[in-house]
Amino acid sequence: MNTSVVTPEELDSLREAFKLYDLHSAGGISLQDFAKVLQGLDIATDPEQIQMLIDSADANHDNKIDFDEFVDAMNKYIPSGCIDDTDLSSSTCTIISEKPISMKHKLRSPEEEEMMRCFQAFDTNNDGHIDREELVHVMDKLGNHLSAEEIKDMIAIADTNNDGYIDFEEFMQLIPPA
Repeated sequence: MNTSVVTPEELDSLREAFKLYDLHSAGGISLQDFAKVLQGLDIATDPEQIQMLIDSADANHDNKIDFDEFVDAMNKYIPSGCIDDTDLSSSTCTIISEKPISMKHKLRSPEEEEMMRCFQAFDTNNDGHIDREELVHVMDKLGNHLSAEEIKDMIAIADTNNDGYIDFEEFMQLIPPA
C-alpha cells in the first residue's frame, strides 16, 4: 500500500468506505462489487475500462480487492485534492474517466467527504437531490429491486422537508454517527 501520499484523515475515510463495500466483512471486496464501486463513483462506466481498472487494482490476483489494494486504487483514481479535507465547492475534480465531479458543499471531515461521494452515486444527474427515478436506478444497480411502495416509503422517511426529494443534508441524517 502506498500510504506516503495518503493523509491519516484520508486513510480513515478510505477505511470507513472499505467497510461499507466489504459487504460480508471478509477482508476483501469481490471484483463484481468493486466494479459497482467504480461505476457508483463514476470512476469508470465502460465495461472494458472497468475490467482494466479491476485488473490493475487486483495486484495479487486473488479475485478480490483487499484493503491495501482498495487504498492504492482510490488514491490512484481519485486525485488527492478530492480526497483531502479541502473546500471543494469551487473546484472540480477530474476522475480517470474524465467525468468532472463538482461538490456544492464545503466538506469538513473525511466522513462527510465519503458521504458526499455516496450521495453523488445516487444523484446521477448532479442536480443536488435524489429523486424517485435515481433511487430506483441505483438500488437496481446494487441488486436491490424494490417495489414502488418500498421506494415511496424510503423517500417519505428521508424527505424531512417534504419536497419530494432527498437532499444531501437529509441523506446525511439517514446515516447514524460512527
